[in-house]
Amino acid sequence: MIKLPDFCSIYTAEALAISHALEIVKQQKIDQTLILSDSLSVLNSILNIKQPNTISRIIQNQISLLNSNNQIATLLWIPSHVGIPGNETADMYAKRVITSPDAISVQTCSLSDIKGVIQSLTLQKWQYRWSSSQTKLNEIRLSINPWPTYLTIRRHEVIINRLRIGHTWLTHRHLMIRDDPDPCTKCGEALTVKHILLHCRNYADTRTALGIPEHLCEALGPDHENTIKIIKFLKITKLYNLI
Repeated sequence: MIKLPDFCSIYTAEALAISHALEIVKQQKIDQTLILSDSLSVLNSILNIKQPNTISRIIQNQISLLNSNNQIATLLWIPSHVGIPGNETADMYAKRVITSPDAISVQTCSLSDIKGVIQSLTLQKWQYRWSSSQTKLNEIRLSINPWPTYLTIRRHEVIINRLRIGHTWLTHRHLMIRDDPDPCTKCGEALTVKHILLHCRNYADTRTALGIPEHLCEALGPDHENTIKIIKFLKITKLYNLI
């Protein structure tokens, strides 16, 4: 029973199990051996002669070395969880390795595992910096994870993205004409996307009728239903062509 670092993938575990088995074959000088694996992806990668990954190349070299010593090692794929006694026994020991004191811990991993760790740590730091900053964008978007898009009309997508960044013709046209910003004619407050969508008394009835969320992160988030509500809101209030 071998215990790998927690960040290793299932693929790495399956591949290293085959490599470890080949090492046992070599040490015990077994002339003919059959290694059964239920990981078809690992076996296919071992067959990749032109561009094998690091672990597959190691296994290929192990097999080649055994062949040069007249030791024949054959790899065979078997379906998983089909009642094969040996396979069920392997699964049993794989579960025991988590807590068993007899498990041997090894600090081995693949290049893809390392890349995964780096990516995970990078995203964590990026998320922390994003959450710690005070900007208009992170008030709308709480997570750095990609947002799905359901909009099929280009004009709608442009409008929603302008609302999300807070720059529209209605709220920023004073920059184009080099004039002072106009306040809301109804409330007297600064004319911003947040004010229009959430607070302006002039559109309160329309917001209530459509059920516009009370927070920007919900109103302008990835939820398709809320996005449709915002588009309807802009059309009813005749703000659609001013965005």
